[in-house]
Amino acid sequence: MVEEKRRFIRWEKKVRVTYSSGDFSDSFKEIFTENISEVGTQILTEDDFEWGQVVGLKLEFISDSVPIMVECKVVYVKRENNKNRVGLQFIQIDKFEKERLVRCLHIAAKELQEGK
Repeated sequence: MVEEKRRFIRWEKKVRVTYSSGDFSDSFKEIFTENISEVGTQILTEDDFEWGQVVGLKLEFISDSVPIMVECKVVYVKRENNKNRVGLQFIQIDKFEKERLVRCLHIAAKELQEGK
């Protein structure tokens, strides 16, 4: 049995994200998260990513009209069914954006409990 290392709850919430798979000058692509927490997220994409790569991410929550901008680091890539399951750890997020993220996650968790 594998020991769970996570200290933060991950919600199986689909959040619209726009990302740049390069140095922020690349074109941005839009997808949805597979799950998300206060410290990171997981996406499923056809794009190739490398461990340690830096990714610019824009999170768009329904409960907040202004996207949350965050810089992430790729912490794992798993190939499955011709797609890549990519784990992203938030590495650059200011205090205000972090507070907004936590608030949006709590609203999303409440919506999930209510079946919305």
